[in-house]
Amino acid sequence: MPLFITYASYSHSGVKGLVNKPEDRSGAVKAVIEKAGGKIVALYNTTGSNDVVLVSEFADGSDAVWIADEPVPRLDAGCDDGVVVVPDAA
Repeated sequence: MPLFITYASYSHSGVKGLVNKPEDRSGAVKAVIEKAGGKIVALYNTTGSNDVVLVSEFADGSDAVWIADEPVPRLDAGCDDGVVVVPDAA
């Protein structure tokens, strides 16, 4: 299956949520990826212009694009681009 790389950056409120309530949020990301028929290959926190890099595997590009349009609670709040992280503490 093809690999897809997705970048995401935390907003100011997203960073605040992480500081106030640190937790492993990769389970929520994994659930969304699997719902779309994909698989997480790697999920990294990074420094620089992007805060998160997600490497995922999908059968085709339309499944990977579906992730960005899927309204999933807690996955897009506080994230500047992409729907990769769960930055708020709500």
